[in-house]
Amino acid sequence: MGSLPPPPKARVLVASGEAALSRSIETILAPAGFRVLRAFTGQAALDLARHDPPDAFILDLQAPEMAGLGVCRSVRAEPNLTAATPIILITASAATRQMRLDALRAGASDLRGGTLDAEEFLLDLQARLSAKFGLDQARLDGLTDTKTGVYNARGLDRRAHEVAAAAVRHHALFGCAAFVPDETVSATDLLELGDRLARAFYRLTRTSDALGRVGPAEFVVLAPETDGTGTARLVERLARAVEHAVNENGGARVRLRAAHYALAGPPSALFDPLMPVARARTALGTI
Repeated sequence: MGSLPPPPKARVLVASGEAALSRSIETILAPAGFRVLRAFTGQAALDLARHDPPDAFILDLQAPEMAGLGVCRSVRAEPNLTAATPIILITASAATRQMRLDALRAGASDLRGGTLDAEEFLLDLQARLSAKFGLDQARLDGLTDTKTGVYNARGLDRRAHEVAAAAVRHHALFGCAAFVPDETVSATDLLELGDRLARAFYRLTRTSDALGRVGPAEFVVLAPETDGTGTARLVERLARAVEHAVNENGGARVRLRAAHYALAGPPSALFDPLMPVARARTALGTI
């Protein structure tokens, strides 16, 4: 079969309650160099998406215990997956236009019905994964944390300059909040905790705010057009919501320490955009 090699270490999850279907797809992918993982229920597929996400998903649309469209929506909503992660739905029946529309609305990259053309299917998946790996590398070289999608220190610096410039133009205020776990853990545990916190902050931070990860488990939020009272309320609301999100699955309870700084008046053109970040982090005791 003439085809290009897959991206290195590409892992593909095949989720179906039908063992025969999983085996048939594995016979296409494994000889081409993919590492094939299997899940036999929708919940198993979601667990992998949350804790050890593969590079691509192939979901059975109609098998029992799968609820393919619902699983697709949930997988696509996971913040630790990039938007470029391929999610391909398959069905043994012929795919109608309405089925394709429903699949795309659920976040699927594609819907394939009937008998698979093995060579075409393989080439299409390789192309999608090559694009994903390229975007992942761009993110690595860019402004966001590669695992969680929040701004890294470089990205936060850039975003702070944009927020400050907008405040100068519109004679507006803005605030800054900093958060860190109120506990001492090992370096490995701190990084894992930081990933959990990042996903919670990502879901719960307002779209208008800028979220940055400036340490293994330290986060900064820039809140445009927000005064001191509003920033204090943001800190209280966000700390409580993130604590609840990371504690709802049990285990050791996590509490957050937080500090904030807000401008007393609109900034001038000579204003240092990173000063509120430094003030909030200094009040928190992290710098």
